[in-house]
Amino acid sequence: MRKITFSDLDGTYRQHEEIRGEVEGIVTGRSWDDSRNIDDDVRRIPVPIFFNPDPDTTPTLESIVAHKSFVINSAQVTKFYEDQKEQVNLLKILCPSCEIVWINNKSGTGTDD
Repeated sequence: MRKITFSDLDGTYRQHEEIRGEVEGIVTGRSWDDSRNIDDDVRRIPVPIFFNPDPDTTPTLESIVAHKSFVINSAQVTKFYEDQKEQVNLLKILCPSCEIVWINNKSGTGTDD
């Protein structure tokens, strides 16, 4: 089976250059409304970005994780990088066929310790 790696946008892809060559797509909790206000740095990202279709300008943890898990499972992603520990814990439950990797912004790739 082909390995497919995606990541979160803020706190993950944008802050961790070491994963950029591996990542083939980004799934963000940002809404479609937010996509209109993204900066040029994000516009130049060379991989597809999947914005949250939830029209709420302040998406909840539940709506963000629902969106990310839907995309991860639908695209058959095999590895996903995320910086929010709460989301990591939920995605591990909702995406059992995907390796969910916590990026600890203090020291790089995190562990469960």
